[in-house]
Amino acid sequence: MSRMKKCPECGASVSGENVERHLKKVHGGARSETDRRRQGRSSARAQSQRDETRSTRKRRRGLLLVSSGIAIVAAIGLLFAAQGIDWSGTPSGPPDPAPACVQHTGAGIHWHVVLRITIVGSDQQVPADIGIRQGCMSPLHTHAADGVIHIEYSGPVHFTLGQFFDLWGEEFDENSLLWHKGPVRMSVDGKSTSIYRSQPLTNGLQVGLAAG
Repeated sequence: MSRMKKCPECGASVSGENVERHLKKVHGGARSETDRRRQGRSSARAQSQRDETRSTRKRRRGLLLVSSGIAIVAAIGLLFAAQGIDWSGTPSGPPDPAPACVQHTGAGIHWHVVLRITIVGSDQQVPADIGIRQGCMSPLHTHAADGVIHIEYSGPVHFTLGQFFDLWGEEFDENSLLWHKGPVRMSVDGKSTSIYRSQPLTNGLQVGLAAG
């Protein structure tokens, strides 16, 4: 009995003497072993290229997701900053109150802080209409040159003395006061303090600043 062999093309079991006939009749002629090996290597390369393409696409999708996430977080941060939201959880007004406009008739608080400034023994005037310009009144403002700071705001309030000086456009910290350079002494309700620019502005507060 003739020994059975597998067709190198389709894997069918064929008697040894009929292999060549099977190849010619079914597969249109036999291919050499070299041709079969070349086809195998070509198939392997094609599969490798497909795997690499899929891997590249996955990496690109991952980078796109990370970039999108960063952009979303940045956009949320900018939105919170624009609305004056304090990430520490402490309610606050806008870092710079100048862009905000309020009306006397608006709901919310209306507080008053008295500010006295003395430089080299001479009282310094706090001008009228700080924070007031045509068509807009800042939450921090003055109406008269009497040293009274008005605070009018409908949102959470956490304004500071430093914000008022920024709105005024004058220098103020522990070593400068208006045009004077040198150590600055500060008192709140008659008691010495060194909070300076971070001093919260609350209703009825009496603030004294002296230099020289």
